[in-house]
Amino acid sequence: MMGRFYKTPLRLLTGTTSRDEHVVGMDYLEKVGLLDKGEKKVGQLSGGEQQRVAIAKALILGPKVLVADEPVSGLDPKSTEYIIQDLKSLCKDRNMSVIATLHQVELAERYATRIWGLAEGRIVLDIPARSLTMREKQLVFGEV
Repeated sequence: MMGRFYKTPLRLLTGTTSRDEHVVGMDYLEKVGLLDKGEKKVGQLSGGEQQRVAIAKALILGPKVLVADEPVSGLDPKSTEYIIQDLKSLCKDRNMSVIATLHQVELAERYATRIWGLAEGRIVLDIPARSLTMREKQLVFGEV
C-alpha cells in the first residue's frame, strides 16, 4: 500500500491503511498470485515473490505503461517464467504496455510483441518479436 500513501502524508508517517485500501492491496496481490502471502513482510518472501510484489505495487497506481529494468535478474527458471507470464498477462488483461530490459534474449523472442536491440546506447534493432537471426544477434551483442 506504500504506493498509495503519497496522497496522505500522515498515513505515510503512521503506516496505517483504511479497510478499503487493505482490500485493494489484497486484490493486487491476488492478481500476481500472492494473496496467501499478504500478511508477510516482503523480506520474508523469495526473490521471485518479491518481484511480483514490486509489480503489484506498481499496478496499484494504475499505469498504462510499466517499465521493468531486468525484472527477472537473479531468479530461478520457474520464478522467471511466472514473472514474464505475469507481465504478458498484464498487457493483455489491462490493455497496458510493458517495456522490459532483458539480457536473456530467448525470453524476448518467446514473450515480447516487439524487440528493440541496443548497442552502444543506440537502437540497432526494432522488429516484431520472433527468433532473432545470427546477424541480428551480432548487431546487438557483437560477436556471437
